[in-house]
Amino acid sequence: MQNIFNIGPNAPYRNPPIHIETYVPKSFAISDITLGRTTKVTTTVPTQYIVGQLVRLLIPSFFGTRELSNQLAYVTSVTSNEITLNIDSSNFTAYKPTPAHYTTPPQVIGVGDANYNTTNATAPIVGFNSLTIPGAFRRTK
Repeated sequence: MQNIFNIGPNAPYRNPPIHIETYVPKSFAISDITLGRTTKVTTTVPTQYIVGQLVRLLIPSFFGTRELSNQLAYVTSVTSNEITLNIDSSNFTAYKPTPAHYTTPPQVIGVGDANYNTTNATAPIVGFNSLTIPGAFRRTK
């Protein structure tokens, strides 16, 4: 039997590039941001995030609220296409939902899991196909 851990470099076809559209939770376009003691982000479609999910905000400068760009935050509540984040944005500049010029829309992107959830106790020792960590990235296709 061949040892799978010492087989050397893999051919390119064995290491296909990651396509973000086949993983959940994925990125979502932001339609509005409500500033305050917590930050409420409204997306154009319902998200797949869960409470405790770590996300990153990508806000192009045309949309204002530059203080939020590249911020990491945890989701504290989820309702359809709105998520609340643990960022105090009370003193941030206003968000502009429809700027005059832009090429890339603002986005919220799932970063991974807070990893404080327990794993599925019934996962098989070999294969790990039924191992689940809520909020972690899962392949959809």
